[in-house]
Amino acid sequence: MNVQFPFPELSCDQYSIRMSDFSPDQLRSADVTSFQYPLFVRLETLADKAAAGHHDLSERIVGAPLTSWIQCQTTCAVVGEPSNIEEDSCKVVRQRIWVHELFYDLQEIYGITEANQASHGEGDFSADCVVCLTNRKNTTVLPCRHFCMCNECAKALLRRTRTCPMCRLPISSVLQIQIQQGPVS
Repeated sequence: MNVQFPFPELSCDQYSIRMSDFSPDQLRSADVTSFQYPLFVRLETLADKAAAGHHDLSERIVGAPLTSWIQCQTTCAVVGEPSNIEEDSCKVVRQRIWVHELFYDLQEIYGITEANQASHGEGDFSADCVVCLTNRKNTTVLPCRHFCMCNECAKALLRRTRTCPMCRLPISSVLQIQIQQGPVS
């Protein structure tokens, strides 16, 4: 069933669907190869080019192919076993963004949450580089996605061993990330 909820920018509205309209099997199974998931949330907005082209989101139909004047984030999820009688839990399985006519799969970066929430108090070293233990982490190792080093140590590691200090898998590249300090909201 396709349901569309147009809403104004920054409206913070909440929308709900009746879960009783679906069988538990329909809500808990996904086919990753055909990109079919029981819960599929696609948030669309106009790209910068859209204002000049006089396009409007109201002309879009549910599930229409994406165009150059659209940017979107798609979240695919399954419904998990209920943790209590009144609520089902929802597990995000995949996220993609569509920007400038290209899809990008969003993937978790291991260790970035802990580094961002670190208070940097005495005995709290979760934000420190695992190689030099002095600088703050700011670099992710690819393809394993461990956020574990400062950029200086990453450059030195690429010249020498080219293996991740966390899992020892070969490094294909590194990605420096500037994270906002403070708790994640």
